[in-house]
Amino acid sequence: MFNTKNTQFLDYFYEGEHLCIYPWGHGLRVHDSFFDGMHNWALTEKSDFDSNFTVIYNADEATIVNGKTKAIVNKNGKITFYDKNKIILEEFWRERNFRKIKINNSQFLNQKENEYSSALKIKARDFSPIIKAHMKLQ
Repeated sequence: MFNTKNTQFLDYFYEGEHLCIYPWGHGLRVHDSFFDGMHNWALTEKSDFDSNFTVIYNADEATIVNGKTKAIVNKNGKITFYDKNKIILEEFWRERNFRKIKINNSQFLNQKENEYSSALKIKARDFSPIIKAHMKLQ
């Protein structure tokens, strides 16, 4: 879920995945890892960013805005990028997740958590093990 105490970047973690979105120049930088901590082998140089970037955490989503670029991460980890409130990139995420809602003491209702649902369980990011190494993102 979201690390709401972190206001320097958007911080999300779930089932071993750790997703961070940083302000980077006038845009955003995405860093995602799986059971690997936050080792940073790429883009090691520091970048100035808009001093008025914002990170907002809500119950179902988190938002980071830097300049004209905005990213929204929902509670399942799906990222959508915006430029001036127009969608410029949205992850292809088709996974069937349901949440049980209690109606009374003996009845429950399954409510769909995702906008799109598929029996194929397609996640936007898939981590595959590399023999004698860590993971790679496909």
